Amino acid sequence: MQAIRTILCPTDFSSTSDRSRHLAGELAQSFNARLVLHHNLADSPPGFLSVGWMKNEEEADRTRDLEVKASEGLAHLLDSQPEGVEAEARLTRGPLEDGIRSLAEQIGADLIVLGSHGHSTVKHQSLTELLLRDTGIPILATGGHCERDSLTDAPPTAPIVVAVDLDQPVAGFADGIIELASRLPNPLAWLYVDPLSRESSSERLIEKLPTDLADRSTVMIRHGDPAKAILEAAKELDSVLIVVGTGQQRWFERRIGRTAVAVLQESGCPTLCIPPVRRRRAADQPATVR
Repeated sequence: MQAIRTILCPTDFSSTSDRSRHLAGELAQSFNARLVLHHNLADSPPGFLSVGWMKNEEEADRTRDLEVKASEGLAHLLDSQPEGVEAEARLTRGPLEDGIRSLAEQIGADLIVLGSHGHSTVKHQSLTELLLRDTGIPILATGGHCERDSLTDAPPTAPIVVAVDLDQPVAGFADGIIELASRLPNPLAWLYVDPLSRESSSERLIEKLPTDLADRSTVMIRHGDPAKAILEAAKELDSVLIVVGTGQQRWFERRIGRTAVAVLQESGCPTLCIPPVRRRRAADQPATVR
């Protein structure tokens, strides 16, 4: 995870999006980062169906009204940003994931902050899962059970729960935690969910901790289902934030990706998912960005 200089915050103007927008503005202020608010309009019909999809005057007016309302909504959100935050707004058209992915690449986003509305299934991946898979950009997400809309308003004793896997490289992941900890005073509770109940897990976890953060860190070893163990630990500690890292191996990435999504959907606090850095895939149908 690299330094946070540009934050992308998609919004659909819902209460869930309001929570993530507040977090994005707060982080932009803390990190002195550029904030880009984004709204995606409904898909436009493909050109080869222009005859069948021919719009009458009423439909054209409706489309213009939607665009005007979206622009007004974004302008209102820009006016409500914290003092000193450099913020701008963008509109896209097309599939939502393609719009976010294309815009994130265009602006060089270092962090995506969004609200998660739905659950994923074996046959259906959530938007968060798709973005984690395709962009290589860390995502700070709030699910339907999230009650916090601020990181800085929480008590300074409320910990950040950092879930790690000791069988994966943690160097880049640890760099992201150091970057985050440089702006937030909260203690760090490093959590490893050990499926094998190994006695050496505590020692191994301590060895992995960044020395710069040793005086702010405690270690926790849990067993069982990873998502359940992470959620239970966060609830016990009344954590301000959960951080979940993903690995490099494909099988592990699928498992921890689903774990991260399960955590953010049920967590009472925001969840930061840090995926492995990868080459960003260009959108098959780039969205029109304004």
